[in-house]
Amino acid sequence: MILQQVSVVIPTLNSMRLLQPVLPEMRSWLEEVGEVIVVDSHSTDGTMERLREALDFPHVRFLTHPPGLYASWNFGIGQATRKWVHIATAGDALRREDLVHLVRTAEENDADVVVAPPVFVDEEGQALPDPNWPVLQLLEAHPGQDELVLSGEELAYFALFHCHPPFRYDCWMGSSASNLYRTSVLQVNPFPTHARHFGDTLFGLENARNLKAVFSRRRCGRFVVHHRTDLQAPEDRQWLFEVFEPVWRKVLTGIQGTLAAAPGTARLIEHLLADAVRSAQLVEQVRDKLWAETDKRRRLQSQLSEFKTKRDERKRPSLASWLKLSN
Repeated sequence: MILQQVSVVIPTLNSMRLLQPVLPEMRSWLEEVGEVIVVDSHSTDGTMERLREALDFPHVRFLTHPPGLYASWNFGIGQATRKWVHIATAGDALRREDLVHLVRTAEENDADVVVAPPVFVDEEGQALPDPNWPVLQLLEAHPGQDELVLSGEELAYFALFHCHPPFRYDCWMGSSASNLYRTSVLQVNPFPTHARHFGDTLFGLENARNLKAVFSRRRCGRFVVHHRTDLQAPEDRQWLFEVFEPVWRKVLTGIQGTLAAAPGTARLIEHLLADAVRSAQLVEQVRDKLWAETDKRRRLQSQLSEFKTKRDERKRPSLASWLKLSN
């Protein structure tokens, strides 16, 4: 069966309240996947006891790891033995048919990661409008296409387009809760553990050029939007800028050769990286230089610009404020 190729990693830390509502979806694929790896960080609310009761199957392993979001992810992924890995984050749900779709899409495209948009709900389970995630922008810019493939330099451009320190830290991969990864890729290139809750964003920026990503139009799973309180203080935003800056520079240097013909690009880049309080207008100038190198990128830039205009016209302040990472 196709799901035998999948390892599911379930990281937990006092997750009883979040896990209880999604157990029915987990049971829909539980017996078919190749293995399930629960990584608990010393929960004290009965999480492990409840999961041992609900996931009582021979192919389910229960492991313990010290607290640390991406460190726990990496530990579980390191134990995985199947070709594909899905990270089932607490509170988010994925149905069997969604997981089958992700595996088939990965197999048919020989992908390193399959990115799919989830359905968005609040902490009470009520439906929310879509946020401005890169995957949603990309799909809306290409109506009528069920799948889009980006890889190499093109994916690196896409990652840079959506991650501009100190102004924006959008992850082109969206949420891992609705994605599927090639296990060997994550074992060789683990998620960074020093970027707080932005390890997947940093991973996506640093590794984009070496990945083949498939973006699927199908909605897969349910994603809980939590109210964000981090990065409110200027020093927090400055800290994150300092984390992202060397990676941003490294990725940019890797594709620098294709930018050599763009006059003023190097000066604009140095200006951006040297001054964390420069206006967003400078970011737009750098982005235009990055994306104007080939006809293919120029077409995508135009489509994304059109989408940005439509998006700004219908922007919902309440949801935007929940997801906003920096001023």
